[in-house]
Amino acid sequence: SLLSLNCMVLILHLSVADLLYILLGFPHFIQIHLYGRGPEDENVCYFLGLTRTFVSLVELNSIVMISCCVARKHLCSQCDGTSTKHDDHDKIFGGKRVYFVCLGIWILAFAALLPNIVGSSGTFGWTGYVLGCDWMSSGGESSCIGGFI
Repeated sequence: SLLSLNCMVLILHLSVADLLYILLGFPHFIQIHLYGRGPEDENVCYFLGLTRTFVSLVELNSIVMISCCVARKHLCSQCDGTSTKHDDHDKIFGGKRVYFVCLGIWILAFAALLPNIVGSSGTFGWTGYVLGCDWMSSGGESSCIGGFI
């Protein structure tokens, strides 16, 4: 079974994060382009911006972990890199440890956003940029976190 390969577990994890991003971020994106404005409620905008950014961090970290998993397999000194038995002796991604890696990805993304969640480095609100509800600094200046204006 392909799910017995740890890299496939990480790819499935990335797919779940992508689905969350599409379900939570895309309707908001369409609303901005159709109506030219974001949600009226400030709390909804905060939730959308925070959630979209959180899931983006999960996606990016998942891609990094997939790359690390593949690199470890192909650079392994115990097997030739083509063996499906590599996962048995991988000390980071081997066996059930790959699920702890997935959990760690979510924890790391949460930790990265913690200053924004507690409000010490800024908050999420309406910026008027392409992403709409995005990060705003504590001073009130809006900054497009996604790089699009």
